Amino acid sequence: MDSGIWLQPIVEEYQKYFDGPISKIVDAGSRDGDDAQWILERLPAKEDVQVICVEARKNAAEAIQEKYPNFLVFATAVSDFVGSSKFVEMTEEEFSGSSSLMMERQTAYATPSAIITVPVTRLDIIIPSGTIDILKIDVEGQSVPVISGMGERMHDVLLAHIETETPERKAWGEPSNNLKVMKVMQDLGFSLANVSYQWGWSLQDQIWINTRHERYKS
Repeated sequence: MDSGIWLQPIVEEYQKYFDGPISKIVDAGSRDGDDAQWILERLPAKEDVQVICVEARKNAAEAIQEKYPNFLVFATAVSDFVGSSKFVEMTEEEFSGSSSLMMERQTAYATPSAIITVPVTRLDIIIPSGTIDILKIDVEGQSVPVISGMGERMHDVLLAHIETETPERKAWGEPSNNLKVMKVMQDLGFSLANVSYQWGWSLQDQIWINTRHERYKS
């Protein structure tokens, strides 16, 4: 699927609610770095713009760094703790983006996988200080702990794009988190600006706007 189909709302909503060039993009669960690059190419950016990609699969993280040498790339999973964890790595390239800290993935998907151990950290530890124009979270079922792991840094986020799982996922043994994400983000003071289903009804992409930030234009 063309990235522009599901990433275009990020660009449109950002331009609707915020002015000025972007200074920081954070892509958690980056896969190949292409999404962050696509966004970067479509929004005015400062000369010293920072693009931070986080990818748990070491080989994939190294490939991102080689392809986009100006990006800051972290080869780690992200959650609400620091340490290490078991991780389901899908071994077929077509399904590699479905790799996850969620152990249910190994039995829910009829595709080859392996259990590996990966480092885990919190986003508030690795993201440089300052405004985060766009935070994209695509972490295969782990959005809530990743948001929690942002801590107070969520107040620095202007726009958050979060992939969530709807109750339909329970049909093949996976939990749902879309309503949990909505409660967490509303409690943080964000407003839901856009909902889409580019990958089917079981995956809900939510775009949230920080209406309390000084750069928000009502």
